[in-house]
Amino acid sequence: MKKRIEGHEKKKKRNVWIVGLVTTAVLAATLLPIGPVHLTSTAKAASGTSDTALSKFKDIKGHWAQATIAKAYEKI
Repeated sequence: MKKRIEGHEKKKKRNVWIVGLVTTAVLAATLLPIGPVHLTSTAKAASGTSDTALSKFKDIKGHWAQATIAKAYEKI
């Protein structure tokens, strides 16, 4: 009977460890940014250099959302 209780306690501890590991992984995945993070440079704004959306995004010419994309690009 004692062996059965010891085995049950080991499984219980292992299950707690696994749940803690999975919880940590899920929290880390939700808190860490996914994909590249692009930061805008203040040097570009200070130099007065401006790119147009068409020069930055070659594939929007003639697209139905070209004007919206250009306006959004001007805001950054």
